[in-house]
Amino acid sequence: MLAFVLMADDQRPLQQDIDPQPVVLPTSDGTVTGVQPVIVDLFWSTPASAVSQGGSGVVTSVDVTTGGVLRNGDQIATVSGRPIFVLVAPEPMYRPLALGDEGPDVAALAGVLTDLGYLEPAAQRREQVDRELSDAIAAFNESAGKKQFRYNSRGRIVGPEFDYRLLAWLGPVEMVVGAIAIEPGRPWPAAGETFLSSEPRLVSAAVAVSREDGSFVSVDETYILEIEGVQLPLTYQGQVGDLSLDQLVGVLPRRGSEESIQGTIRLASPGQALKIAPSAIVSDGSILCVFVPQGDDRFEPIAVAILDSSFGVTLIAPDPRIDAVVVNPQDVFDRASCNS
Repeated sequence: MLAFVLMADDQRPLQQDIDPQPVVLPTSDGTVTGVQPVIVDLFWSTPASAVSQGGSGVVTSVDVTTGGVLRNGDQIATVSGRPIFVLVAPEPMYRPLALGDEGPDVAALAGVLTDLGYLEPAAQRREQVDRELSDAIAAFNESAGKKQFRYNSRGRIVGPEFDYRLLAWLGPVEMVVGAIAIEPGRPWPAAGETFLSSEPRLVSAAVAVSREDGSFVSVDETYILEIEGVQLPLTYQGQVGDLSLDQLVGVLPRRGSEESIQGTIRLASPGQALKIAPSAIVSDGSILCVFVPQGDDRFEPIAVAILDSSFGVTLIAPDPRIDAVVVNPQDVFDRASCNS
């Protein structure tokens, strides 16, 4: 019995022995939107407060509401039927004032009585209680139901005296009321106690330079910030413009509670780009390039600038010389280099 053994003498080489061939794919048009997640740092003002100057009595009415703006001379409350007004000044008043008294607190008194309408606006800053200011004090006292006079050592009346405790000091600027700690029927706060505080004011907001992963963000006025569907223009330093701060506050859960918030930036005017596969990019130190076919199995490296890269697509700056690229340069060229 004969046995036959068939021998193949036309064996094919193994697949890995075949030299890899360049895979060339055409580029396509793309659009750079520059969408990036970012952190926005928020900077709030220190809340202002209204401080009691003392006095006694029961709060009979509260004449302010949250969100209202308090200005010099505004009425805050009544205590035992007498009004308490706002004083907006660099320093609080600390003593009763009458004819002949001098000092910076006289200017504060003249300012509040002017705003209340008891005194004509002065051409110059007053720092002494003159007859005109004394008459304004008398008119104020009469309307407030508080007849208070100063007497000299002989028991004679010097003139009407202003009770500084009828003013509540806010500090040097107006404020938006945030919290109210007085109620009708309760005692008026003792001297030095805070009974009103302002809402924190958003002073500025800016895109953080670094992300949570440690990478850096480069952003300027060409970008728009988007938070909770609200679009906010940015300055060249990546800050939210002053006119847009109120819009930003409107989408925050609580005023003054956050030091940072998540957001997204994108280019205000999307730019044109070329789409290529990420594998087509060759990095040669500080230079990035792609290999472009030149005919006759030749390929030329051309430097490129990456504009964006996500979802398996890399966007590069448009270049008329690039209409197709080698997408597997590392497999085709030995030690692919942008200088080769």
